Amino acid sequence: MRTLYLFALLLTFSFSLHAQSSGSFVVGGDASKFYPVAFTDCGWGSNIATELNLGRSNVHNPPKYWEGSIIARFRYHVTAWGNASHFIDADIKQFPNTAGTPLVGGWRDVTAANGSSRIIIFLRGGNLPYYYSANGPVNPAVFDTQPYIQDHDGTSYTHNPLTAPEPYVNGDGLSFQKSAYFLSASSSYFNGNVGIGIYPQKQPEFKLAVSGTIGAKKVKVTDQGWADYVFKSDYTLPSLSEVEAFIKTNYHLPGIPSEKEIAEKGLDLGNMQQQQMQKIEELTLYIISLNKKLEQQRVEMEEMKKLLAK
Repeated sequence: MRTLYLFALLLTFSFSLHAQSSGSFVVGGDASKFYPVAFTDCGWGSNIATELNLGRSNVHNPPKYWEGSIIARFRYHVTAWGNASHFIDADIKQFPNTAGTPLVGGWRDVTAANGSSRIIIFLRGGNLPYYYSANGPVNPAVFDTQPYIQDHDGTSYTHNPLTAPEPYVNGDGLSFQKSAYFLSASSSYFNGNVGIGIYPQKQPEFKLAVSGTIGAKKVKVTDQGWADYVFKSDYTLPSLSEVEAFIKTNYHLPGIPSEKEIAEKGLDLGNMQQQQMQKIEELTLYIISLNKKLEQQRVEMEEMKKLLAK
């Protein structure tokens, strides 16, 4: 019985070793371009996702120094004639070369209307060696001397080398093709910029960039000054004639951005609230001043009535 158990264990171990695959390949071509490298979805027939690890631990790996390093993990399942439930997820940690060029340029499922069971990952060229391991045979094929030709139900699609990373590539973290739900009641922390509907690198000046409508029950803007200085005794209130002259010349209120400025630079919500409050407080002072004049006129008219009544 013990011999049978050991034999079964050895057989399982041998099968496990056989199921794994590892090796290396070299991407030639230009060091400034990213070339298609095809990988098989080895888990498709077993109804599991393929898990592929790509690495270059040594930044000085040949052919020369400072060519970049990478530890990346791709988990994917191809659509294969439109079976859906397909995805390509990437977890990339990389260091670029001296020119600042990363190692991964993008990835694509190339099986929408064919049974090739392949994805392509665009990797930087320049005769760079890459090392891989996977949960099955992924059969890497490098296309650094010719483009990758995708058959799309009889029509050929050409995938040429990339000259820059695709915008969806998170070169230093996670890229998920599907959505994510975070169900924990604990806080989540984001140190870098966040984009919703827009890649954050396209608007790096914003911590949160949103392409679309934001719905909220309450918005609180902090770190903004307020306009109560208008009510201080040393504030110089412009005369209404000065305001009128400015409007006739500039077609907007003084201290308020013009239509052209808003179109070019956008609207700073907190700053605009402060500017609008300044105008409201100035209007209040104008009204108080006009009310005093009206009150003075009322008093003078009452006195005139008393004189006329005598």
